[in-house]
Amino acid sequence: MKVLVTGASGLLGTHVVLALQQQGIPVRAMVRTRNKYLLNPHSGTEVITGDLTDARMVKCAVAGCTHIIHAAALTCTNEPRYQQYYRVNVEATVTLAEVAAQAHVQRMVYVSTANTIGFGSMQYPGTEVHAMRAPFTRMGYARSKQTAEQSLEKHASQLDVVTVHPTFMLGAYDAGNSSGQIVRMVLGKRIIFYPPGGKNFAPVVDVAQGIIRALLLGKRNEHYLLANENTSYRNFYKRLCRISNQQAWLVPVPGWLLFMVGVLGSGLQWAGVRTSLTLANMKALCVHNYYDNTKAKKELGIVFTSVDKAMEDAVTWFKR
Repeated sequence: MKVLVTGASGLLGTHVVLALQQQGIPVRAMVRTRNKYLLNPHSGTEVITGDLTDARMVKCAVAGCTHIIHAAALTCTNEPRYQQYYRVNVEATVTLAEVAAQAHVQRMVYVSTANTIGFGSMQYPGTEVHAMRAPFTRMGYARSKQTAEQSLEKHASQLDVVTVHPTFMLGAYDAGNSSGQIVRMVLGKRIIFYPPGGKNFAPVVDVAQGIIRALLLGKRNEHYLLANENTSYRNFYKRLCRISNQQAWLVPVPGWLLFMVGVLGSGLQWAGVRTSLTLANMKALCVHNYYDNTKAKKELGIVFTSVDKAMEDAVTWFKR
């Protein structure tokens, strides 16, 4: 058994490589830039550089591997052109699946996002059977991930694919330009502004273990939500302040103000300006983006840990 992990320099990819190493499973870690790989390059893991949009590089990366964990993606929310998301998240995924099928790879775990599944409320959280909902249907990243899922379904007869849907991940080894921003924006601040909505948070170590279990135990063509705790942004920031031992004044931001900012930001993005302050992103801050993890716990046997511990790991990592 040898596992190719794409996106191995990211928050999730790093933890997936660590989880595989801990189980003694040989790993080939694929990154775009070697100096962004955060783990010890001399740990025995084979580290290769390459671009998934290059078919020749993909063939070299897949050669000799029996399994694939595809975690690489364009995850930013400020890209003004959908074509960029489509090129990386859809076309590269299809190329990888085609090469994997030709190489007789035994299984590929595709790392999508929880936002391609319909969210719910605290009382009735979203599950794998719920369809994608606005405002995520208007976001380039989420749309492209859903399209990639649909494209993989066309390869179902030739390739064993299991799809996992992580929620918002927290933990160490974060480069700070993705989910870690929510932690960095709080550390050392006296005033913290919070939106009216909420979301599901998950320790990245649990998500990584869930992916390994999906690789080994998941059912072919099935989807698994890798979610943990549903909570409001206000409650999340209160806990983060406590964990980081800081005093801060929490100030709510009304939804109407976020809506106005989003209208302006969407206009700028339409003009080609890179910004995350779009109407869809602002609306996402106002919804209660909650999910249920019952299926993953039942079928994959995942035991989820404390989100507070993940916050502690993230705070310690950024302070260090």
